[in-house]
Amino acid sequence: MNTFQKVIKYAAIAFAIFITVSILTGIVGMISGLVSIFNGEEENRIDFSKDFSGIEQLDINNKVGKLTVKPGNGFRVEATNVSELFRAEVVNGTLVIKEPDFMKRFLWFNFGTSRFKSVITVYVPEDFNAKRIKIDSGVGAVYLENLTTERLSINAGVGDIQGNGLTAMRVDVDGGVGNIDLTDVNFTDVDLDSGVGNIKIEGRIFGRSDFEGGVGNIRIQLNGAREDYILRVNAGLGSIRVNGEKVSGKYNDNYQADNTIRIEGGVGEVDIDFSH
Repeated sequence: MNTFQKVIKYAAIAFAIFITVSILTGIVGMISGLVSIFNGEEENRIDFSKDFSGIEQLDINNKVGKLTVKPGNGFRVEATNVSELFRAEVVNGTLVIKEPDFMKRFLWFNFGTSRFKSVITVYVPEDFNAKRIKIDSGVGAVYLENLTTERLSINAGVGDIQGNGLTAMRVDVDGGVGNIDLTDVNFTDVDLDSGVGNIKIEGRIFGRSDFEGGVGNIRIQLNGAREDYILRVNAGLGSIRVNGEKVSGKYNDNYQADNTIRIEGGVGEVDIDFSH
């Protein structure tokens, strides 16, 4: 992809987001009016708590509110102020968590108030090693703490995502409008596609990893030596810096190492720093 194509691509992304937000604003306003006319009653809000067993994977769809996934005494889901249609169940070894009827609750004049915001906390055993953890984020904030999985998939939305102490053998991240901040990670084979929000990752990354820049900035702080990584860089419109030194055009180093990082630059800045 040449420079002109990248300009078109990321300008189109920014314009599409603007159009989408404008359309959603109009749609949800109209829906809220129809709901108030034909329904006349507000959706019932409930609290939920339940213990589970036989879980190998997590599949969580967080729409509005705060989601936290962290270790506890066992598999347990606790939720407050959620829709009466809130769903948490085990399907073929996968704990599926979903709160439907999103559009009815996502009214812009109520956005930012606590009335429609849920709080969901998912507890897993201290020694839980998941086959896969999948997080689809909407407007709500997501917090991930001290989790281990063979595969971690994050599909970011408008809300921010924060993680600490995460270990995964394969990582797929699709950036959205919100920011992603992951610290003290131990990742292998990362495939990251940045969106509009900023992405920051700090920790250890092994294997073959691909980072594609978008509109937002990407900052990677690696706990490792520069010579332990092969770098393949194709700079975009935004600047790319490795240990503070700017990289222009295409850059391929001659290091013989077990780990490879490939960077496809976008509009935002990309910074990679090595601890030594």
